Amino acid sequence: MDGVDEPINLERKMSSPKRLSYPEEYKARVKTILEVAARGQNVLSRRQILKYVAAEPGRRATAIQALLNLDEIEDIRKALGRIQRTAASEYNNARIRVEASQKDVQTTLNLTSFSTGGVIDKINELRKVLGGGPLTKLTISSFKAGITAPSARPSPSGINPELVKSDVNALMELIKPVEPFVSKKDEDLRRLVKELREDEHLRRELTSRKLIEMGLTLLDEEGACPLCGKPWPPEELRKHLDTRLANAVQAAEKQRTIDDLAIAVGSVLETAIDYVGRIEDAVTQLLKMSELVGAFHAWKEQLQKWLEILSDPLTQYPITTQPAKGIERLLAPKNINEMLQSIKDKVTKLIPIVSPEQTAWDTLTRMEAFWKQFIQARYAARSAGRFKKRADAMLTAFLEARNGVLTELYDSIESTFSAFYREMHSEDEKSFKASFKPRGAGLLFEVDFYGRGMFPPLALHSEGHQDSMGICLYLALIRRIDEGLVNLTVLDDVVMSVDANHRRSFCKLLREQFPDRQFIITTHDKTWSRQLRTEGIVNSKNLIEFRRWSLETGPLLSNDIDFWKEIKVDLYNNKVPSAAHRLRRGAEYFFEMACDRLCAPIAYRGDYRWELADYLSGAIGAYKKYLKQAKKVAQSWKNQELFEQLNELDTVAKQIITRSQVEQWAINENVHYNKWGDFSEPDFRLVVEAFQDLFGLFRCSSCGGFIYITHVDRESDSIRCGCGAINWNLIERQNTMINL
Repeated sequence: MDGVDEPINLERKMSSPKRLSYPEEYKARVKTILEVAARGQNVLSRRQILKYVAAEPGRRATAIQALLNLDEIEDIRKALGRIQRTAASEYNNARIRVEASQKDVQTTLNLTSFSTGGVIDKINELRKVLGGGPLTKLTISSFKAGITAPSARPSPSGINPELVKSDVNALMELIKPVEPFVSKKDEDLRRLVKELREDEHLRRELTSRKLIEMGLTLLDEEGACPLCGKPWPPEELRKHLDTRLANAVQAAEKQRTIDDLAIAVGSVLETAIDYVGRIEDAVTQLLKMSELVGAFHAWKEQLQKWLEILSDPLTQYPITTQPAKGIERLLAPKNINEMLQSIKDKVTKLIPIVSPEQTAWDTLTRMEAFWKQFIQARYAARSAGRFKKRADAMLTAFLEARNGVLTELYDSIESTFSAFYREMHSEDEKSFKASFKPRGAGLLFEVDFYGRGMFPPLALHSEGHQDSMGICLYLALIRRIDEGLVNLTVLDDVVMSVDANHRRSFCKLLREQFPDRQFIITTHDKTWSRQLRTEGIVNSKNLIEFRRWSLETGPLLSNDIDFWKEIKVDLYNNKVPSAAHRLRRGAEYFFEMACDRLCAPIAYRGDYRWELADYLSGAIGAYKKYLKQAKKVAQSWKNQELFEQLNELDTVAKQIITRSQVEQWAINENVHYNKWGDFSEPDFRLVVEAFQDLFGLFRCSSCGGFIYITHVDRESDSIRCGCGAINWNLIERQNTMINL
């Protein structure tokens, strides 16, 4: 850990797998690290690569934001979205209640339309019947001001039969099959909801409307996109945005129409619910018609459920086609006309016992409640309207701020990712570029395909290239996530589909771009593990191999698979053939890599079965050639110090190469069990020592990495190592003659 000199061991045992043990004095430091590690940001497996490359935009955004610890941003967006939807629902419901309360007032007073003046005139008529003076304005307490209640009561239940009859007449009128109002509104509502639900593009444009409008105001004469900076042909971007804005306006208009239709239908439902509720009370308390109570109660519940659906019509309202007849007469039960007529007939028999004064008084009593409901509904609608505007503004502001921040973030990731990928695929995709664009809650990810356009990663690139993209994207992301808390990354078998050349480039990427980060790399591929070692990414000390395992013992480790040590063990046990086999196999791989790094020529074989002699002659030939050229170049630049160093190296190298070539025959003889008895352990030890020295010529003593050749315009430029300790210039100084 940074700031702690000695390593800290974290231990977990099978007997208590949930408990992590570590030194108590480091508890505070370790706790912070474990909190970061718990996010899973520091571990990448091949399965996880798919979350970033192959996922759908929404899931990709979630995965990347989780990796960057931006979950809270998405949580806030969801919370503000819920608030906005709640505000819109409450506003629609409040408008429905206003419409319904106006309808109650209008029906109770037999008005053809609702107006404050018309209500005052009707109230004054009722007050006149009771001997009261006229009112110029209405308050809840003014309806009965200055008048007294008549002495007679309509019935022991307190329900006025005249008003019951009025309610029955109004409800029968409301559910007439010939009434086109509700059925037409319902039909239009279902049609528009269906259109918006099935048009995902239109819904997306609706949510992007504010951003599009802002983008249009920011367009400059050059026509570049104000969000991503991408150049567009003159006026093309404006036309594109105008089209999108027109779609958004169209969608917004449909949304407004849907809300208006929902309010219109809802107000009728609210009125019907009030009527059905009052008639249910009359049937129960006044008329004692128990056989009708259940039907009216079920009817009221069905209307209330329908009203709840109207609070969010875009997601909840049914879009299936239904009969027009007043939406099946407001979902009324069968034989409803007969039921209502029987109620009306029974009520008519009771009317003579009710005086006009009593009816006027009861009407005013009902109007007090209705007017109070209207005032409260109107106040609630205004409050809900303010709440909706604020919720809309807050969500819009948050989305604009989030998109700005995320766009900047994705732009930085985009450039880093593209640079990493170009470095891994420098030989075939030098002009590679990528595009990350937030869209709603998702993230669109497209990549260049050899200059033929931008496509999703899964469209045209191979599985190996997709894995490379996942690795590069992850490495671009981890630069922003740990803030120095955990400078450690685990890569779990992430190069299974990546070919050998690109793996080698990946080694270079890790070495040059992440010199201070610790990597734990797991793999089943021994070739990849050798590449990591030969490229100087990992040394033998830090390479651990699971050699074998069993259920009884678990995995058995070999902490050092350096074959020199294994050869030493074989020699100690006098197993010369085994040691010879190890040396031959190790030398074949080593000098194959040396040939690759030095671009050494090897005689072609159609069966691709090159042997140690092929690799050895190619590598040694290239080494001697470049060393000779480096000495000559050093003299041309008059770099005497370097020349002397190279000259000394040349002398040592000749001795090493000569000694190793003399001993080569011993390896083959023993590998093939020819004359193996002629070699003793001391004899073969000389062979081993000769090859150890020969290996050393091709590696840097400082970093342990292979020396390699660099080119400029296909011309040999230099021989270098990973750390820069070795740097042989191969370009001679050009002499220029000037004639005066």
